[in-house]
Amino acid sequence: CGASQRAHRRVAGSPAAHLSRESGPRVMHAATTASLETPMPVRDLLLPELELEASFTRRHLERVPMTTLGFKPHSKSMSLGELSTFLAWIPTWGQSVLTTDSFDVAPEGVPVVQQFVKQSQRELLEMWDANIEAVRTALEKASDAHMQKPWSLLATGKPIFIQQRYL
Repeated sequence: CGASQRAHRRVAGSPAAHLSRESGPRVMHAATTASLETPMPVRDLLLPELELEASFTRRHLERVPMTTLGFKPHSKSMSLGELSTFLAWIPTWGQSVLTTDSFDVAPEGVPVVQQFVKQSQRELLEMWDANIEAVRTALEKASDAHMQKPWSLLATGKPIFIQQRYL
């Protein structure tokens, strides 16, 4: 079975529905098909997934032993405190994708924002809860038309990839 035959069998609107490469940055497009039913908004598919993953991740953050934040499983690893703070920061990426047209991971002349390690369970969970609420709110407001607009990941102003927001 060839690639074109496999592409026709993929579920319309799924992240792997259709991937194409063009010269320059990677550009992805989701295939669509006509349907007699009104399709469910993309946000309604993503919100339950967000809630499920958020509850699992919060449970892990609740269990971070705050007395061993300096522990490193390997000399090249981040410490447990750095990892847990990083984990609580990750939802800001989703909010960025939903509320901006691009994100530059290495903007020229702009220092990278450093997150300070959260030293208490309360600080860590407050950070997580605020960041999840922000991405949840942005996702609840996102229309399908907005979700299909391109979003770019940049490095020093140059595109690394461009894809639809919901992929």
